[in-house]
Amino acid sequence: MQRIALFEDETSRQFAPLTLLRPVFELVCGHGSLRERLMRHCEDAEWGALIREELVEVYAEEHPQLAVNDPQWLSQAPTLLINGRWLADPQMVGNIDPQSVGVIDDTPVVLVLHPDEVPLLESQPIGTAISQLAATRQAVPVDGVLLQYPWNLIEHNCEQLIADFRRRVTRPTKANIDPRVAILGSDADVFIHPTADLDPYVVIDVRRGPVWIDEGAQLQAFTRVEGPCFIGRESQLFRANVKAGTRIGPVCRVGGEIEECILHSHANKYHDGFLGHGYVCPWVNLGALTTNSDLKNDYSAVKVPLSGVSI
Repeated sequence: MQRIALFEDETSRQFAPLTLLRPVFELVCGHGSLRERLMRHCEDAEWGALIREELVEVYAEEHPQLAVNDPQWLSQAPTLLINGRWLADPQMVGNIDPQSVGVIDDTPVVLVLHPDEVPLLESQPIGTAISQLAATRQAVPVDGVLLQYPWNLIEHNCEQLIADFRRRVTRPTKANIDPRVAILGSDADVFIHPTADLDPYVVIDVRRGPVWIDEGAQLQAFTRVEGPCFIGRESQLFRANVKAGTRIGPVCRVGGEIEECILHSHANKYHDGFLGHGYVCPWVNLGALTTNSDLKNDYSAVKVPLSGVSI
């Protein structure tokens, strides 16, 4: 049985505040997080995680099926280590030679950890230890994207939405939708779960990319959704104008206008207002007429403080 462990390196801290309460591989892009995407592809694998010490107790409770920072589990057999910032095709997993390390721009992204190497992980920071292990292996460039900053999630969301849709859908499914629901484009680019509820006069525009509407989602009349887009489980859209490149849910409430955004889960933007090019973490509530922008009034460069440094 394949054994896989996701790890965080030091660069993962650059994703704060998004990663203050979760490992970097729990951030979502496309239909889900890196962990969810890999676990969906490698259903029979055993899973572990190497994360910041302050997250271990809560994360282990939330994901009891994962061996979290567990040297005993790692010592049982060779384990494939995957960088939590690596956005890649899940089919690439397992193609690495045990004596090689997959790299992107000289950064280790995937390698096999042997049981006799586990003590090195216990004696120093995870990223440092993995860099030392990588130096003993043959470096092999691999495909995919190694995320560096939080906004990279937004930059790659469109392409990931399309890739995830193509990977998951083998045939178009529209369920038994009301004939007054308008689909603009090819039915092959639409997936609507049988339990989703779409009112009359909802518009689904898939001319620029596919749309996935998950189980239990509810779309109120006069909602317009442009693909590529993902609407997660039990999310509700109220007369919403959802532009291309948006990922919503699960269990979110959305109204007003939203464009190229990621709503992680359990977020509320019920009222009018504009939300664009942003990442909203779980349990965030945006009040009536909340509006944001990725442009400054004077059109100068936007600077973001990360770990006390302006980027």
